[in-house]
Order: sequence, then structure tokens, then C-alpha cells
Amino acid sequence: MRSTCRRSTGMIRLLTALTLVASGLALTITSVATNSTPALAATTCPPSPSQLDNGGFEAPVIPNNSYRLVNENAVPGWSTTATDKQIELWSTPFNGVTAFEGRQFAELNATQASALYQDLPTTPGQTLTWSLAHRARQGTDTMRVVIGSPGASGVENSRFSDTTAGWGRHTGTYVVPANQTITRFAFEAVSSGSGNPTIGNFLDDISFGTPACVLATKSVTPEGPRNVGDTVTYTIGVENEGGSATSDVVITDVLPAGVEYVAGSLMAPGTYTAQTRTLTFRPSTSPNPPVIIGPGELVEVTFQAKILPSASGTTIANFATVAATDGLGITDTFNTNSVSTPVPVAADVAISKNFDPSEIASAGTTTMSLLVANNGPGIAASVTATDALPTGLTVTGQLPSGCSITSGTITCAFGDLGPGVTVLRQITIAAPSVVTATSYMNTARVTTTTNDYNLSNNASIAGLAVAALSPAHLDIAKIVTRPNVLAGDLDSVLIGVLNSGQTSTASDLVVTDTIPTGFAVITANWHSDANSGVCSITTLISCPIGILGPGSTAVVTVSGQTSPDLAPGSTLTDTATATSTGTNSPTAQATITVGANADLYLRKQSVSNALAGQPLDYTVVVENIGPSTAYSASVSDALPAGITVTALPQNCTVTNQTMTCALGDLEPGDIATLPYTVELPLAGGTFTNTATVTSTTPSTDPSHASDSTTTAVIPVADLEATKTASKDSAKIGDTITYTVTVTNLGPGAATSVQVVDDNAVGGLRRVSTSPSIGSIDPTTGNWLIGSLAVGESVTNTITAVAIEVGTVANSVFVESANPDNDGDNNTASATVVVAGSGLPATGTNSARLLGLGGLTLLLGGILVLVSRRRTTA
Repeated sequence: MRSTCRRSTGMIRLLTALTLVASGLALTITSVATNSTPALAATTCPPSPSQLDNGGFEAPVIPNNSYRLVNENAVPGWSTTATDKQIELWSTPFNGVTAFEGRQFAELNATQASALYQDLPTTPGQTLTWSLAHRARQGTDTMRVVIGSPGASGVENSRFSDTTAGWGRHTGTYVVPANQTITRFAFEAVSSGSGNPTIGNFLDDISFGTPACVLATKSVTPEGPRNVGDTVTYTIGVENEGGSATSDVVITDVLPAGVEYVAGSLMAPGTYTAQTRTLTFRPSTSPNPPVIIGPGELVEVTFQAKILPSASGTTIANFATVAATDGLGITDTFNTNSVSTPVPVAADVAISKNFDPSEIASAGTTTMSLLVANNGPGIAASVTATDALPTGLTVTGQLPSGCSITSGTITCAFGDLGPGVTVLRQITIAAPSVVTATSYMNTARVTTTTNDYNLSNNASIAGLAVAALSPAHLDIAKIVTRPNVLAGDLDSVLIGVLNSGQTSTASDLVVTDTIPTGFAVITANWHSDANSGVCSITTLISCPIGILGPGSTAVVTVSGQTSPDLAPGSTLTDTATATSTGTNSPTAQATITVGANADLYLRKQSVSNALAGQPLDYTVVVENIGPSTAYSASVSDALPAGITVTALPQNCTVTNQTMTCALGDLEPGDIATLPYTVELPLAGGTFTNTATVTSTTPSTDPSHASDSTTTAVIPVADLEATKTASKDSAKIGDTITYTVTVTNLGPGAATSVQVVDDNAVGGLRRVSTSPSIGSIDPTTGNWLIGSLAVGESVTNTITAVAIEVGTVANSVFVESANPDNDGDNNTASATVVVAGSGLPATGTNSARLLGLGGLTLLLGGILVLVSRRRTTA
């Protein structure tokens, strides 16, 4: 859903005041009421904004790096005061001048100093804004903006000068006077730095119309439910559907409870205020205000937020507030549509395990306690604890309710646990009869079918010593919470150390652990039966436990993250060592096996319509959403037949109409942008092509890897006109037959074909017209052909009677709705010389001409006779 600005009470009163002033009425404003609350979202802008047509002079299209003198009838929207009705168009980069916007612009001083203008319907009292880009061709050029009623001299609204240093941007406003429903907006050359009236005053990117009207939308990706800990991307699109550009746009977004802004994710200049949880930014790539959004222009800005545990079981709703300022300096504030993200219930289940006592005699018993808790925030469903007893330990007595044992593994089902609920299960364990002291390291695990966003507390280790009278003896065990993870995932390691001696205390106990390459340690802590502390982290984890009594256990917990650029199949192995004064120094190893998944998200963009034979720009954007590095990423784009690539991105090649681009390795968050240009076939058509990204790293969502675009191409049709006459000379009263032939030389079919005949030529009286197809417009006399296939030729036979003496030259011009790549063969003419036919009627021009001719012949004869007599004498 799109939302738009609504005029506040202050805006309405201001426009009313301007209307009254324009009508000649006096008005005093003592106060202006304003709305302090943003308007509710609407869906459309006011209908039919007043707006200039073809303000960037992009039509008709002329070849790159050239200029053309074009009749005003061929330039949509524009008229000229030049006596020859010629408008001069330039295209980038002719003579080193680049268009301010798009690829074409106009020169006011074409064949003479002149003005370009448009007549638009306007409403009396309406306030219009205008803006344009102006540049000198040589030295300093001066122009002015003249506005008024058609037929009147108009009023100079603004005058300004610019140099060849670059384009100057100029703006202004105009209030339509009373009773003026049609307004002429003229842009007139005043002087040129060259001193030559045919050189100077470049003009481009003109907007003139009703104030800007901004629409805004907000969306969230991925759509649908997301879990606690996931990251979502918000996109805000701002579009101007008014008649003129904005003067500034500011967006504020107050983040809802339950999410956290991802620092640095805002793709626009702006700030984030943590105290108020507010993002403030402008939809622009420029760090400096203001933000200019032209008519019909769309700008999108994205940022990311992370879902927090507090959002569990809720729906996150978010909208943005847009403050859009138009060319009149009036700011409208309104809200976008709201987007929602449902968050399923999340929970954090934890387990703690211990033996009491932890040192028993041979064949003795102890109580094993399993303490399971749900730290919330949601209900944990189907909570289950499992404990695989080491060989030699057995269960004695009755198991607690909900617990069972199969093949030495104890399973306890707790059902659903609410947030904050803790459940204890105690089981009696018997040790075997041993000759020498023996120790057992035992691990219990807990799971839930609810999303568990914290896995570091889902396992617990406890040691049991079956003691004999012996010195202190250290036993060590090491486990990984998640032995198999993806590159970039979190994981934790548990190290348990037991003093299995029955009488002696281990002193100066230190547990060290190597840190494997590719594993970043976040925290490392330890606790024993008597104390707890924090481990030091350098190139080695070192935990100073100190004293560990007989039968006591110390546990080290290490939390960290695997590197996102680890290759699939990588293994991370580290070694833990326990050392104490006068005891053994046992070691234990654990291995993490790393997989990889990378979600490569490809988007492809292009314009929806294009002209045949002209360049078309495509952009392919690939983003690695993670969690792992995407290795050997590559983009392939199968181009339709007839489309030729003219500009390739770096590291791209084209083979058999397929463009292939090597992106290399993309880390999570990396974005690769591939802009390239193609040349469209002259025959036109509709072309759909698909770009696909691949990687040696498996994808979490293959549907993101491809994107397609469809482009409709208007074909080029070369129309050729010929005209012949049945005779080269004739007498008055003779009948002359003209044959006009129109042929479509291709390569595309032509539509809306018509032939314009020079009916104003004197000396002929048209008798009949016989077209092979189509019809003759009774008002203009134009031959309306309609559509013409490639290679098709049609004729029109015209019969006329010669009515005046002289040379009669008659021409025709053929045109269509399609671009024509050869304008030289669009015009054809035929010439007939008409002479007198005997003695014409008295009083006619022909009679007088014949009389003068006879008198001339008589005088010539007398002169010959006189000359002969003088010679004889």
C-alpha cells in the first residue's frame, strides 16, 4: 500500500490567500492553524497534475554524440518562436557537453535567437513551481523565463546567466491570475557569449507544474514469520507523483519494541538515536540536504533490525513518518503503511547436572540431579532431557515420574514448561566394584520443539569419582555442544576436570585450551564445587582454578563463533590440558565439523520499454545474506537472440549470448553490483531474460538465486516514399496523373503510417485520389495508410488538371509511430512544366502572359528587319 501527503489546514489557507491575491482582493492573515499530528495514510495524489511534457528533450531520439535541427511538430510538447520553426537538439557528449539529465538537451539559439514554450491548462489562483538547468555554450549566456496568457506578451518571471563551467540550477514560482485557464510557459534566449545569435543557451531538465506530491510505501523482507535472533530488512520507497520536484524529504522511523537496529545498515545519510529508538534520514545518496525528487521519480532506502527475545509470541508492527517539502516551501507530514512480522514463541531451556556426593567408595551409590529450567520468554513445548550413562554406572531404585531408561540412556519427558518454571529430577546411581580408583564424566542434554535461541546452556557435565585411597588424580573430558555447525554459527565447548583421588587435594590447578584457527572465542568461564571465575583469552584460554578437593569437579564453558569463510567439511580441533602440582596432566580433544550455507540474493533491473537500436542499461545486484561465505560465486545471464552487449562489467565475458561474471568469494553482507549495457535489435520485440547466481557453497534458499526482466522494444521502420508524374510537361487544361508509392524497408513493421501531401502548391486542381489501401483525410488531404508490414508497398494515384502556366513542384512526406533510421528517403517530389494552350480567355493571367509573349515576338521581328536594311545600305 502506498501513502501520500495531505494538505494541512495551513496549506489550505495559504493557497486560499494566494488565490485571493491573484484575483485582486486584499487579505490579512492574523493566524494560521497547523496540524502537529501526521496525516493518516492515503493512496493517491490529486488527479491530473499540471506538468510540462518532454521537459528533458529526450524525444525525438537522435543519435549519440550528435545534434539535429528538428521541426517543432516532431518535438513532443514544444513549440518555438523561431520563424523557421526549427528546434535544435544535442545528445551527450557532442562537443564535450553532457546533458544535465538523461542524454539529450536543447539549444535556445538554434538558427536564430528564439524562445521555446508550452501552453498548459491551469486553474486561476493555482500556484505552480518551476525549475530548469541552464548552461552557456561560449562565454556567458543569458536567458529568461516568461509566463503569461497565450497571445499576450507575457511577464518576465526570472532572468539569469550561466557560463561554460557547468550547468546552473534555477527555480521559481508562479500564481495563475484570475480568468487565465491556459498559461504559456516560455524560455527565451536573451544574449549569448559568442555574439552569434545561432550559438548559445543550453537548456535541460525543465519541470513546471503543480507542487510535488509524495507517495511512500514500506515493506519488510523476508516476509512472514521470523524467529527471535533473525534479522529483517525494512524498505521505504518514496515517489513524487506531483507536477514538480520536491525541495526536501525527511523520514523518521521509531523502531517498535522487540527489535534492535543493526548499526551501519541504513543505506542513506542519517542518524540513529538510541534513547528514542529513532532513525532520521533523507532518501538520497548525497550526505547534504536538500533531497530533490523529480516528478515521477522513485527513491528507496533500506535498513535492518534484529528481533529480540522480548518479541517472542508477538507481531512486530512498524511504519515510517515522511515530511515532504514542495517547491512552495510547504511541508506535509504523513505516515506510511504499517508492515508486520509475526514472531513465533521462543524459549531458552537450560540443564544443570551434578552428583551428590561426587566421590563415592567402590560399589557405592550417589544421587544424580537433573535440574531443567525454561528461562523464557515463551512456553517451551515438549521439553526432554537425556543422559547416556558411562559404562559401569547403573540406575538403582525407582525412576522418577516421566523418566525411563533404554540401553543405558535415561530419558525424562517434562512436557510443556512455562517461562520461569524449573523442574528437578533425582535418580540414584550405583557405581561398580573397582580395584583401583575410577572416575566417570557424564553429560546430560535438554531439548524442546520450541525455537531455542540460546543453545550454550543445553548441556551439562558432571564428574563422579569412585575413589580409593590414592593421591590426587586428575581426569579431563571435553565435549562440543553442537559437533556439526555451519560456518558463521555460534557454538560452545564444555571442559570437565575431576579430582578422582579419595584423600588428596589438587592444588595450583590450571586448565588451558588451545584456540583453533577459524573459531573466535566470545566468553570463557569456569566454576568448581567451591568457587568460580573468568578465564583469560589470548592465543590460549587459561583458567586458574586453584584448589580442587577429592571427588570435586571443575567445569570450563567456552562460547564462540565459527568463521563465516570456513570451507565446507572443515574441522576445528583443539586440546584442553589440566595441570596441577604433583599430579598427572591429562588432555582431552574435541572436534567441530563445519558445513556451509550461503543465501545469495540476486536482483535484476532494467527499464520496461525501450527503443530499437538504442542502448539499454541492466543492473544485476547480488547480496550474500549469509550465514557463510559463498565461494567461487558466479553470475550467468542468458541474453535473448538479437541483443548485443556493448559494455561489460569487470571480470565478465560473453559466449554464445550468455554473459558470465566471476564474483569470487562473497562474505556475509557483501554486495556485488554488475551494471552492463546492451544494444537492442532494430526489429524490436519483447525480450525476457534471466540472471542466475551460483556458488560452490550450498544455498539456504535457491529461489533467491534468479531474477528475470522483460523489456518491450519498439521496432525501427525505414519508410521510403517515391512520387512520379505521368508527364514532365503539360498545357493548361491537361490532365496529369501522379503516383505516390510508400514502401516499408524494415526491419520492423510500421504503425500509424500517413503521407502528408503539399496541397498548398498552386497551378493544379485535384480531381480524384485512389489509394490502394487506407483513406484520405477530408480535412487535411493526408493519406492515412495505417499499418505496413516489412517489404510491403502501397500506392496512391492522384489525378489533377493544370490550371496555371509555370513549373509546378509537388512533394509528399511519409511518417509513422515508429522510429525511422533513415529520414532522407521519407520525402519525394515530382515536377511538371505547364505551358499555355492557344488564346486564353480575355482578362485572365494566362491571356495577359500570352499577349506579352506575342508582343515580344513582334518587336523582335521589327528589330531583325531594321538590322537587315542597315546592312544593305
